[in-house]
Amino acid sequence: MFNARPLYAAMIPLFATSHEGGNGGSSMTLLDMDSILGQSLDDTPDVPEFINDIPAGSYLLTITKAGVEKYKSKDEDTGLETERMRIRVVYSIQKTIELADPTDIPVPDGSLFSESFMVNENGMQYFKRQAKKTLGTDNIQGASVKEILAEMENDLTLQAKVKTKSTKADNGKEYKNVQVHIIGTVDDPDFVTATGS
Repeated sequence: MFNARPLYAAMIPLFATSHEGGNGGSSMTLLDMDSILGQSLDDTPDVPEFINDIPAGSYLLTITKAGVEKYKSKDEDTGLETERMRIRVVYSIQKTIELADPTDIPVPDGSLFSESFMVNENGMQYFKRQAKKTLGTDNIQGASVKEILAEMENDLTLQAKVKTKSTKADNGKEYKNVQVHIIGTVDDPDFVTATGS
């Protein structure tokens, strides 16, 4: 009969000495729990907050992530869940230039928000327009969506006007959609131009 005990005993040091963090963090010793519990978080950077209701205004933004994702949506007629796809662009706010309503509270620099484009004829037209404005070119002929998304993540600083539009679905549920109007790219994040229209 196979005896698993020696193998198990041999594996204990492997699991006791190191553990890779769930999101690619550095290795840490599991047996060193006292030092972990005793350490301060002073040198640990804060995770940026995700903002669902960004105040309308002019901002300097960078794109932290651009990609295609699957999501589940309930069909209004049948009530069944269906799997759909959308293009999602995640922006980081580098600086608030001006709020449309001066009484709004500005969000902290580094806050994140996203804009989505449905993967259908209408959504792809809006994405094409946004991609051209983001990349500062009218010519994206021959480029694949994958190539365009990769280029959009290329540390560009964008000046943009942002607003949130509320729409009501047939079921009475209210949805908020962020609309980002790119004015242009900015080489220097401290540079601020006229807010445009």
